[in-house]
Amino acid sequence: MNAAGRIIAAGLALAAMTAMAETATPAALRICLPSDDAPRSDRAQAAGLDIDVARLLARRLDRPLQLVWLPELGEIDEVSDFNFRPLLRGACDAHLSVPGIEGLGAYRNALALSDPYYGAAYELVPASAQWQWGTPAEETIAVMANSVAHVAIDAAGLGWSMRPNTAEIVRAVSSGEAGLGLIWGPDLGAFDIARAATFAPPPVLRWNLHAATRRDDALVAEISRVFGDPADAQHIQAILARHGVPMRPPFDTVYTPEALRAVRPR
Repeated sequence: MNAAGRIIAAGLALAAMTAMAETATPAALRICLPSDDAPRSDRAQAAGLDIDVARLLARRLDRPLQLVWLPELGEIDEVSDFNFRPLLRGACDAHLSVPGIEGLGAYRNALALSDPYYGAAYELVPASAQWQWGTPAEETIAVMANSVAHVAIDAAGLGWSMRPNTAEIVRAVSSGEAGLGLIWGPDLGAFDIARAATFAPPPVLRWNLHAATRRDDALVAEISRVFGDPADAQHIQAILARHGVPMRPPFDTVYTPEALRAVRPR
């Protein structure tokens, strides 16, 4: 082979090797996360339960992980409480901790949900509380304003103290301004207060959390396979515990608007 032939052959070999390398490198798993939503995700600390879940997914799917930090909505999204716009535009592949079909809002026809990977509910504080839903409450219950828990407590005819955020619920209970508090379970990871382990949240106060993908993306089935693996389910429970989130497996029955409308005074 002459010199020109050797150069051509070398070029073809290099091109083939490059093509093989590109084929062998899987695409990144791009997960959308809010920048400041502890304990789910905290960009400044590069920490959070959903960051750890994203790392687990990337390992199981054998793909490099890319965290895509969500911008603030900038304005109220009238059709969903979540910023799904980057996901719908293809800026990421999945969005985590979506509380069921109701969480998709008007995007439900454009997005798909994986199988759930954990259950979350409104939890009762303090740890010593013995009250159960469905019985009279002798003490005032501190609850976040205009939340589902607030609406349900009011509909049940229970005494409530409206608070603007979780921190104020914790403060009210700790100071004795309120005897009880109902706090969104994942929020407990950011506060030094223990839940009442004996409290059984009713379906109207509990949700299953899922990953959301674009409806036409086969990734949703791959994510569901990971979430459904018993060993990985144990890993997820350990992640929740590490971040101070109550370890509740997915529920058989969860919140529906009909269940909320069915709440009656006790």
